[in-house]
Amino acid sequence: MSACIVVVEDEAIIARDLKRTLEGLGYTVPPPVASGAQALEAVIAHRPDLVLMDIRIQGETDGIETAALIGKNHGTPVIYLTSYSDDATLARATLTGAYGYLLKPFHDRDLRTAIEVALQKRQLERQLSERERWFATTLRSIGDAVIATDVGQRITFMNVVAERVTGWTSSDAAGRQLGEVMRLIDEKTGAPMGSPLEHAFQEGFIVELPPVLLAPKHGGQRSITDSAAPIVDDAGKTLGGVVVFRDVTEQRHLEARVARSERLAAIGTMSAGMAHEINNPLTYVLANVTFAIDGLREVGKHLRSVGGSEAEALAARVAEITDALGDAREGSERVHRIVRDLKKFGRLDKADASVLELKIC
Repeated sequence: MSACIVVVEDEAIIARDLKRTLEGLGYTVPPPVASGAQALEAVIAHRPDLVLMDIRIQGETDGIETAALIGKNHGTPVIYLTSYSDDATLARATLTGAYGYLLKPFHDRDLRTAIEVALQKRQLERQLSERERWFATTLRSIGDAVIATDVGQRITFMNVVAERVTGWTSSDAAGRQLGEVMRLIDEKTGAPMGSPLEHAFQEGFIVELPPVLLAPKHGGQRSITDSAAPIVDDAGKTLGGVVVFRDVTEQRHLEARVARSERLAAIGTMSAGMAHEINNPLTYVLANVTFAIDGLREVGKHLRSVGGSEAEALAARVAEITDALGDAREGSERVHRIVRDLKKFGRLDKADASVLELKIC
């Protein structure tokens, strides 16, 4: 499909000649227009690939002003065709980002060359723009936070996740130093840390940092893990850097809870083992103490029935020993209750469950 070119020329003879020449070169050319207003209408109507613009045209706006509007509103490339080559005109034309500047009169070969170069440049720009949008969409969609900077560590890009973790919007962070947005704190010492890109720039490769604390814009602290890498061109020149990090605050809280649960499980297992080891000999002790108490009570009764001072003294002594053994039995029973509680602690699955009504204050 041939490229569509709109001609903006207020000299009717030149406009018809340009149209005939361009069609002879294989391009599609709508009817030429002579003013800025008509040029804007033609761009909307035909959506051309290129506009050939005379600088001096009819209407309130000249060709340069019209080209600026076309570029701003539609992004259509413009080549100027003019008889004026003074510095002031050239400077104004340059500011509009023109794709070419041909002085009248020009050869057909020069015209075609300028057009093909402009169309090729536009095609490359579109491909680059599409690739940038593709990468930007990809970076915005991934689950990790991403911040890119220039070589001076001034922020040029932030994805949504980075905005959420740092508390900064992309528009507010743009142009700021990375260290101002990513305020890192050493977990152990609490001291501020430098930019993660500094080491990456020095080493020239990806640097992974251990978990650190990030101070978001609106206060608080978040645990993050991050990696930083320089962005270099084919010649090895550093163009900027990128930091990829992840908020692991909830993950670390979960890990801490799991660790506590594992410790409690280990204690429960140990408690169950201890309860078993203590309970067996304790059963013998309680049984024997009870047996001794019962036997001594019978001996005491017998001695009191015999009578006599010596028997009474022995009975009193037997009563003291019986009381002492009673204290020993009471202590053993307390130990038995403790062991029973330890067994319950070691078997959480058998704990009693009940329904509680939680009242919201």
